[in-house]
Amino acid sequence: MMNNTNNNTQTHSFNNNSNSPLHNRKNNSSFNKLPDVLKIATINIKHLTTIKKEDIIDLIKFKNIQILGVSETWLSHKQSTFQFLSDRQQYTTFFNNEHYNQKGKGVGLIVKKNIAQYIYRNGSYNGRIIFIDFMFKHNKKLRIIQYYGVVNAKASTEKKEESKKTINELFKLMREALSTQHELIVMGDFNQKYEKYSENKTKSTRNKYWNNIFYDLEEKFNLYDPHRIMYDITPSNPIYTWTNGVNYSRIDYIWITENLMMNYEDTMFTDISQDFRTDHKMLSFSLWTEELCSTHLVFNHKQKKIKKIIYKYDEMNNEKWEEYQNIQKDYLSNTINEQFNFDDIEKHWDVIKKGIYKSNEIIKKEKKKINIKNRNPNQQTESYQGRQFLINLRRQIKKKHGRKYLKGHWNTIGGQLNKYSSNKIEFI
Repeated sequence: MMNNTNNNTQTHSFNNNSNSPLHNRKNNSSFNKLPDVLKIATINIKHLTTIKKEDIIDLIKFKNIQILGVSETWLSHKQSTFQFLSDRQQYTTFFNNEHYNQKGKGVGLIVKKNIAQYIYRNGSYNGRIIFIDFMFKHNKKLRIIQYYGVVNAKASTEKKEESKKTINELFKLMREALSTQHELIVMGDFNQKYEKYSENKTKSTRNKYWNNIFYDLEEKFNLYDPHRIMYDITPSNPIYTWTNGVNYSRIDYIWITENLMMNYEDTMFTDISQDFRTDHKMLSFSLWTEELCSTHLVFNHKQKKIKKIIYKYDEMNNEKWEEYQNIQKDYLSNTINEQFNFDDIEKHWDVIKKGIYKSNEIIKKEKKKINIKNRNPNQQTESYQGRQFLINLRRQIKKKHGRKYLKGHWNTIGGQLNKYSSNKIEFI
């Protein structure tokens, strides 16, 4: 059963948890400002020892990680919390495991104090799921879930049932988050192979229920896998996150909502196997926090000035513009052609997004204060139109009737894509 702490409403069954740093919070106006970039990471620690705990603290500091999720602690909640007792001035920790059979289970989240001040609820399930809910200014909310999937889910009836129950609990939390307007990050060791799922899907081979978790993440919850997108991971271009020295696979992931993907800053794989004696790599995802904290704020005319990420297009020369457009064209040319296949729509959409993100990397950017007194929230600039066109296109092609429409109007759609690729559009 899910254990939760909540300041406002109850969704499953709740127990008081003094580990939640925010109780009876009236406002967060006195809170420290969020960093411009928020870095979130996840690792399978393979037993949280005292030595590994010290290594974790060093890693967080060295890599400037604000939120770290860990799987397979092998420790009870009490034991894990005790490990970080001396660091409680700098970090807030959340851990969960079963009372019995703790080996091979245990999840946790380690959060820097300046970020933890925004947490208003947390919960956990059976040593496999733990989550924290953030509330930022202007009621902008974020849920982060650390998930540890069952190993060898097909090995026995008991394993199958445990896997089904765990996945069902995960989906409950995800539905709850999205229905209450939370942005969502689901990360951890899933113990399932996306590339195997994708290969079966392409071959029209039926996936087992434990692989169908990816179908739900993509198709039902509309989440993104930023590492796959940015590293162009395919069966022919693999990147593994786990190895035992003989076998290699990608079983660790960070899945995020569309809005978070649009505020992407960086993604990384980090090999920590020697320092941590684990067979997993660490995954990290960084995002710009401005939209996370100030969405809708730009349309509040009581707020005179805000900060915004400004791309310095005026510093671009002809050589840079040519490079910018060539990056987009190289990617889009793989999508806009006579062999366009709607069955591979996710792959084509990834190409489009990656072209945008990659081309914007060559442009200098800075944060500036802007006056919004006369700003029109529905201003139909070309950059606004281009961004909305891509978002709406993806939503349309996920629907059967939408795909049918696009097949009959692809010349027009392709022309629009070429237009936004050729023009010097400010995707900000």
